[in-house]
Amino acid sequence: MIWLLLTAQVTVNQLNLVSHSVVAAPYQWQYPYLLSIIPSLFSFMALPKNNISYLVISMISAGLFCIAPLIYGGMEMFPVSQQLYRHGKAYCFIFGFSAVSVVYLVMVMAV
Repeated sequence: MIWLLLTAQVTVNQLNLVSHSVVAAPYQWQYPYLLSIIPSLFSFMALPKNNISYLVISMISAGLFCIAPLIYGGMEMFPVSQQLYRHGKAYCFIFGFSAVSVVYLVMVMAV
């Protein structure tokens, strides 16, 4: 579900379907996070025959495409979240909610 949410946000932004005031532009870490579907596919391929090589590829790609973008994203959005916390000002919104709050919620669910 999280992957679908981020895919929808990136697709809406790239195709200019709605204005940037309705859906915020994606952060840079969200593009590599979209590749997080790859570890899931390799792990599903490894299940029927318990293929170790697919499991190894799945674990390595999970670190590269799932965990690393989340860590980078947390660091990238930290100054914006501090500004929201200290001053109560948000400049990017996703359907009326602060974009930083929504993305941090997505990151917590992903972890």
